[in-house]
Parts: sequence; C-alpha cells; structure tokens
Amino acid sequence: MKIIEKIKIKNFGRFKELSLEFDKTLNLLIGDNESGKSTILSAIDMVLSGSRSKVENYGIDHLFNTDIIKGGSIN
Repeated sequence: MKIIEKIKIKNFGRFKELSLEFDKTLNLLIGDNESGKSTILSAIDMVLSGSRSKVENYGIDHLFNTDIIKGGSIN
C-alpha cells in the first residue's frame, strides 16, 4: 500500500506555504472552521486524481492564495 509521508503546499487556497509530515498509521486534521482542513484534502485529491476537469471546476479563485490573485508574485 502506498503511503503519503509528506506534503508541501505553496500558494494554494488559504496557504502561502505549508509543509506537513504524516504518520504511517493514523492522521487527523483538526481545526476551527476556515482553518484549511478541506484545502489540504483538496490539494491531495487534485494531485492524486490528476484530473484537468477537477482543476477547472475549482476555479482560479479557489486554487491560489488570494494574495497571489490580487497581484502578488509567486516565488
């Protein structure tokens, strides 16, 4: 069975930059509303599915960090 050990998210959703390491047995995402739990799961889903239509359905305003959309730069 394949295991996700670590993810890095940059300029996606509400995150400018995020790095998470996962345990091999059990992982829980716990946080307040709008803290980014679903964003993490969406990022994993998009990468694993490789679906262009899924990316297009999300829309640019949900894919990138809002500061980037408002004219910031991607480094």
